[in-house]
Formats: sequence, C-alpha cells, structure tokens
Amino acid sequence: MQEEIVARQLAEQEQKKEQQTKAAQQYTDNVYNTLLTGELGGLKLDKKIQSMLYSGLVQPNYNSISGKPTNMLGHLLEKYQFVEPRHDLIAEALWLLSDPDGYKGRVREQGSKQATEKTVRMLKTEEARKNSSTARDDEYEERRPSNKPQRTISRNTGNIFRKF
Repeated sequence: MQEEIVARQLAEQEQKKEQQTKAAQQYTDNVYNTLLTGELGGLKLDKKIQSMLYSGLVQPNYNSISGKPTNMLGHLLEKYQFVEPRHDLIAEALWLLSDPDGYKGRVREQGSKQATEKTVRMLKTEEARKNSSTARDDEYEERRPSNKPQRTISRNTGNIFRKF
C-alpha cells in the first residue's frame, strides 16, 4: 500500500514536471512569436530591442528577493518596489498592465496636446515674425524713393578757370 502511494506521488510529480516544461516552452514560443513581427503596440523594434525584450522575458538571469531565479521583468519590478523605490514607475506599469487601452489612450492624448501646443507656439512665432517683417517693409517703403522724377540742382563741378 505504501509503495502504491509513493508510486502515485512520483507519477504526479513527473506529470507536473512535464506540464511545467510544456508551459515554459509554450511561453517561450509565444514571446518569440510576439516579438518576431518587429513591431510592438504599433512601435517598430530594432533587432537590439527585440533581443533585449526576448531575453528579458525568457531567461532567468537574476535572483529574486526570495532567492529564486527570475527574468528581467521580475527583477525590475522588485528593484523599483523595494531596492530603489520608484512608486510612480511601478504605478504606471500597473496601469499599463491592468488597462492597456486606457493607458495608451491617455498617453496619445497627452502627446496630441503637446503637439498642438507646439504648433500654436510655432504659428504665433511665425505671425510675430511676419508682423515685424511687414512693419519693417512699411518703414522701408516710407524711406525709399518713389518712381516720381526727382528734381535735381545742377552744380558746376568743373574747373573755375575753364573758359566759357
């Protein structure tokens, strides 16, 4: 009876190990296929960024606080939560993970607002240049001689000893 229980537990452990291996392989394949397109959320990725993201999500190169190996994502989450607290960054990551569409919409809205402000500034600057340029042109027009024939006084610039 004891042998049956031990054999059953060993079989369950083997089955869990196989499931974990299959899940890890599926995770790795999904990450690879996601990054393979070279685009992420509408942003183009170069090969260096693709490689960094892949290894950061797949390879457990870091030790977590609990001592278990973890990937770059887990490492950075722990780092900014506990080691070098950046709660603003963690809150932003949480917002992105919990509501990607809402977060991206807000970022786009902010970018659009900044672009509009920049365009308005450029238009005002250009209008000010145009107005100051027009004022200078008007002043120049006032000083510039017109096309009217000018009256001139003739001078005798010749030699005074010249014969008449």
